[in-house]
Amino acid sequence: MGTIDRETIERVVMEVLQRLGSPGEEELVPGKPGLLVVHDGAFEKKALEAIIMSLQEKWNICQADTNSPEKTAITMDIERVLFLNVGQDFIVRGALGLTDTGASQLLADALLRGLPVTLVPCSSLKWLLRPKAGEAVLPETAIRYRRHIRERVGTLASFGASMGAISDLLLDEEEISSRINQEPVSIKEEAVFQGKLLTQREIQQISASVLLVSRSTVITPLARDAARDKGIVLRIEEQ
Repeated sequence: MGTIDRETIERVVMEVLQRLGSPGEEELVPGKPGLLVVHDGAFEKKALEAIIMSLQEKWNICQADTNSPEKTAITMDIERVLFLNVGQDFIVRGALGLTDTGASQLLADALLRGLPVTLVPCSSLKWLLRPKAGEAVLPETAIRYRRHIRERVGTLASFGASMGAISDLLLDEEEISSRINQEPVSIKEEAVFQGKLLTQREIQQISASVLLVSRSTVITPLARDAARDKGIVLRIEEQ
């Protein structure tokens, strides 16, 4: 019978210890359903800790870092999957059934198991998904492209992966379904400016927190100052 060298033993012990002490995997509480929270390693640590803390009220939390080389398996105790900071690339891959990234593979695994999936979009995707956000100043080709991305979101929803918010996970199942069937993406109120010159006067009449402005629009220095004073974000539309 062959002997096992010391290096191999130490590696096995380290792997066991890492599994027993994986960060973010709290002690299971009987009666609570399992929730897998999927994020990438770039996600802000304090924000992630706050999210996990709020979700622990209702769920037994497991975490998956999609940037980790170790593949994460969806265990039998997982009843729902939450993807944080979802972007356009992930949406298109998921809708096409691609599994060439850690995140898209986890999504496919969850959908093939019939698990409900909540997708929390990143800020740029939130804006993209709003049908009327900035389309007054966009060319027709850009409008069609946005519709194309929204169709991919609809495809994922038909598979059981719907856009939502972290707060949805603190609701009952019936309340979650109700939220999903309503407006799925919550973002700040937006307004669109279609004129050629944006002045302080126009800013003073804006009540929204985000103002979409065409790249061809001239913004006066006083308008920028007024927007900053009122807490209005000036977002320049690409053309």
